[in-house]
Amino acid sequence: KLAASPRLEMEGLLAGLDFSPDGDRELLSILTRSELDGRPNPTYAFPGGLELRLLDETLSPLKLIRAAGWDSQGATVVFADAHTLVGAIPAETDSLVQAYDLGTDQVRPLWQPTGAVYQLVAAGGRAAMVHTSASMGYELYAQRLDEPAPTQLSWVNAALSHSGLRYHAVRWTSSKGQPMEGLYIHHAAQPFPPVKPGPVVVWQQGGPGGQMVNDWGAQVEAPYSVLPSFGIPVFMVNAAGRTVKSPQFFTDMAEGRNFGQLDIEQVKEGVDALVGQKVVDPARVGITGCSYGGYFTLQSIRTYPGFYAAANPQCSLTDLLEEFTMGYTPFISYLMGRAPMADPEEYLKDSPMYGSKDVTTPTLIFHGTDDFLPVPLINNIHDQLVQN
Repeated sequence: KLAASPRLEMEGLLAGLDFSPDGDRELLSILTRSELDGRPNPTYAFPGGLELRLLDETLSPLKLIRAAGWDSQGATVVFADAHTLVGAIPAETDSLVQAYDLGTDQVRPLWQPTGAVYQLVAAGGRAAMVHTSASMGYELYAQRLDEPAPTQLSWVNAALSHSGLRYHAVRWTSSKGQPMEGLYIHHAAQPFPPVKPGPVVVWQQGGPGGQMVNDWGAQVEAPYSVLPSFGIPVFMVNAAGRTVKSPQFFTDMAEGRNFGQLDIEQVKEGVDALVGQKVVDPARVGITGCSYGGYFTLQSIRTYPGFYAAANPQCSLTDLLEEFTMGYTPFISYLMGRAPMADPEEYLKDSPMYGSKDVTTPTLIFHGTDDFLPVPLINNIHDQLVQN
């Protein structure tokens, strides 16, 4: 039926088909293809956004679901009853829980917490979900569609709610005119804004892609609930290539020659904003991350020598030439938009290993001996930094 319908031409990949409780309608989820400037053909393997279509009992299309944020790959949307969809929608580092009335096409907020919502499920006019933030561990909540707020069902991580951590949104406009927002996480013993500018560690998640969320981050590679407990604030930003704001914001990382440059510039400008607000001492800015976050760390200290006072790259991607020939070739091809032999200078510019001679930042390197990102490459960077 779907393939034969002239009214439903899917320009993307099938992501899911969810049936309403009465079985009369279905929600079709499509990952939309990416169409990038200067590239003659679209790519389906690395989608740009999410398209939601309501179908009838014959699987014929009824309407396109349109609402702000519901076209993000990071959105989770399910039927709550025969007439209502519930979605956990990404918004910067938070998740917004919203209801979509299929009769009126109106969207209304159910719950607007600061923090992340995971594992959203719904049935019988009710929704259940897990909620967490940088200052609170994971707990289970449930909410009826006619209730103003959810009810907490579990207290398994109640002790973490007394961690004494706080967070604040920081906003600025990038040099290219993009409104940006980051999260500054600190200990409650430190006032905000601080009495005098202090240190901060910039953190970037692996990927690229996905949404960096305000959840409980207590791992070595996600230390944003750990470092503030020791008096070192953390700054996290969803820059270009993350599933927030819009599908275009997500694909911005792969446009033109943006990869290895645009998001690194946007986050650096966020630090500049914190310095300008007298929150951060410009001489006490650190940076860390794992996998793509490790790449981000190394490329940042290569791009802005002396800007960061300390760096901790972990399990890092270091050489795009090697990655293209021996690693995840399709993804690097998508991000770069060209093969190395067509533009070797761009590959060298975007590979931290070839700029390590310019690094002046004291750097602590973590890398696993069994990491799929090759150890010899990070050894080369280590030796170059020692020489520096």
